[in-house]
Amino acid sequence: MASIVLAAGLAAGQAQERVAPTRSYLTAFAPFYDGEYKDALVLIERYPLFGVGFTGAPDLDIYLGVSMLYLIIAENMGLIGLGMFLAVMIGFFVIAWKAWRSGLSVKMEALLLGYTGAVLGALVSGVFDHYWFNMTYPHMTVLFWLYIGMATATALIHAKQPQARLADGAPLTGRIEG
Repeated sequence: MASIVLAAGLAAGQAQERVAPTRSYLTAFAPFYDGEYKDALVLIERYPLFGVGFTGAPDLDIYLGVSMLYLIIAENMGLIGLGMFLAVMIGFFVIAWKAWRSGLSVKMEALLLGYTGAVLGALVSGVFDHYWFNMTYPHMTVLFWLYIGMATATALIHAKQPQARLADGAPLTGRIEG
């Protein structure tokens, strides 16, 4: 029901008036992003395995920089580096999923889901921006990896703790189940 009300509200005239300038703004920058993506693919095509490193583009006809996390990783570290990054992210989410499904206490579950949600949000925003992998903002890169470390630490601390059990032998999860 709430989603229907939200959809109706967004379809209303006032919402459309506020969204229209954003749409024209995005349309104005579409050629810029299109050029960035094309240049990034050219650079990755020329230096596919290991990328160009973090010092800049070696060729004068292309430049290093694109507003997408995954393309900029491939530019800098190549497809091997991008593959390693994706493997680490998959491994991270597997660890977080297993820890969450094993029945955490309420406090540990809140920590795990908060950190994991922050990482997921950063990875989704990475499709549209390079903020989390940018040498101009190294503190944000540190924050990204800190969240991954904190979520992993939460999962590992939970794995090392002896499980509290109910009388029937089921793990005590801290969740109320009906």
